[in-house]
Order: sequence, then structure tokens, then C-alpha cells
Amino acid sequence: MLVALLLPLDWVAALPLIAQLSAATDRLAVTEAKLLAAARRWPEPAIAPAPVDVAFTGIALQDAMLRYAPHPGVPGTVIGPLSCRAAPGEITLILGGPLVGKSSALRMLSGLVRLDSGTLCLNGETVDPVSCRDRVWLVPSDPVLLAGQAVPGIDRAEVVELRRELGLDAVAALSSGFLPDPASLGISLRARLALLLAFASDRPVLLLDEPGLWLDRATRARLFQTILPRLRDTGRAIVLTATDDRLTPMADTVVHLDGFRQDAA
Repeated sequence: MLVALLLPLDWVAALPLIAQLSAATDRLAVTEAKLLAAARRWPEPAIAPAPVDVAFTGIALQDAMLRYAPHPGVPGTVIGPLSCRAAPGEITLILGGPLVGKSSALRMLSGLVRLDSGTLCLNGETVDPVSCRDRVWLVPSDPVLLAGQAVPGIDRAEVVELRRELGLDAVAALSSGFLPDPASLGISLRARLALLLAFASDRPVLLLDEPGLWLDRATRARLFQTILPRLRDTGRAIVLTATDDRLTPMADTVVHLDGFRQDAA
């Protein structure tokens, strides 16, 4: 590619460009070396990961706290202490207004962040967050999809039914078992595709951040009245967030979040 770029140029005139490319390559190499060194310095988990073949009985947070560092003009904040559990065959609803830490609560349960205090338990045992990641599928409120991402079991009867219920029958690219390019998709379609990926997976825990936010009324009704109760009945552990209490009747457990507090530390 570099040769094709330089052939039409005068050789002498191309020297500054060669120097710039060489310098950029050197900077990338230095950055990569620093990242590898930092990775080697990352402390080993104090708690050994749980074996993956243990029967899944639930994921739980106990007095968990997460701190966000301050930024210019924005004070540091603390989420928690929070205790909640994702149990097989149950729906847990995390309820609270905007910006009270609902998304952070899901991230803590997912194992994607390390707690500042408290514990994350898998199958009743305190574990390192990494241990939970292969048990959990997190769907954020603004989902990010990858072009060509595989959809598990696209031809299975239950996945075909999910496509219909989520209004995805007309997405022809799904017939190949892969996602279409998300760059050309609206937020509603991306949200429905993200839910399909989660529901079609074999992960026992589904963490759904305001899953009805971008859905039309009919699809939202099918999600809460049909799809989620059915997934619960198959033994999935479901944790979802909401800003009002209309979903309270469908939940087995309701966790109320009142908000974060400023970090005095």
C-alpha cells in the first residue's frame, strides 16, 4: 500500500512523507510496549476465578461501591453501597430516576468494572469480577454492534420466534447468521438487534439497561409481556433497569436506587 502511494511521487519529494510514517510507526511501537508493560504490572486477582463447570446458582453484589474520579467542574461521585442478586428463573428490577447509577449497577454485576469496596459473588462464593464475564450478557441503553457479528443459532425455532417478536423478520442479512452493518441502522433497529443477540446467547444472566427505551409500543409490550417472562421460565436470570414503577408487577425483586453521592475522599 505504501509503494502504491509513493510511485507517482518524485523520490526526493517523498522523503518527508517517509520520515513522518517512520516516526508514526516508532510512536506506535513505543505505545504498544508501554501497554504491554502496564498489562504485566496489573495485579493478579486476590481471589481465584471460579471453575466454569460449577452449576450456576446466581450472581450477587454485597455492599458494593464504585467511585468515579472527579473532573474539572465535576465532583467525584460514589455509587452504592448496593446489594442485589441475579438468580435463575427470576427477574430483578433496578428502579430509579435518571442518573442515579442504574447503568453503573449493571456494570458492577457484569464484572466489567472492579469494585472499590464490597463483594461480587458467583454461586455464593466471592470471586474476581473476571469470573462472571462468561456468564453474563449486558445490553446497554445505547448498544454498540459490530458489522458481521454472528447471531447464535439463527435457525433455531426459538431464535426465529424472537426475530418475529422483535420485528426483525424484514432484516434479510440475519438469514445468513450475521448482523448487518450497524453504521446505516437507526437506534431502534440497533436496540432490537442487541436484544436478539442477548436472548439468542447461552449466557445464564441477562443485564438489560432500560431495554424498552428505543422500542415502539407494540414491540415493547411483547418484550415485557411475552419475551422476558418466557426467558425467566426457562431459568434465565434477568436484571433490568427502569425509571418508573410500571414494570414492578413483573419483577420478583425490586431494588430502589435513590441516587449517587459526592465523594468526600
